[in-house]
Amino acid sequence: MMNRNVRRGLAAAGYALLVVLGIWMASAAVTSWSWCQPRDFGYCLSKTLLVTGVIVVMPAVIGAMGIGALSLAVVWAMRWRRR
Repeated sequence: MMNRNVRRGLAAAGYALLVVLGIWMASAAVTSWSWCQPRDFGYCLSKTLLVTGVIVVMPAVIGAMGIGALSLAVVWAMRWRRR
């Protein structure tokens, strides 16, 4: 079984990742809306999502994966210690 604190940490990391993705999409939409002509909104939005995704979202996803790996290592170490 997982420790309660480890479960809370995993849940918090998941929520943080969802918040990052939501803010990323909203900020890309606002940026595209304010900088581009209405007829080019879809094209501009796709390019904005691509560029900001590489710069902003990839480090956040890598960080969330790191937190998940670290928490699994903690759970494994706790189980190993009990033996």
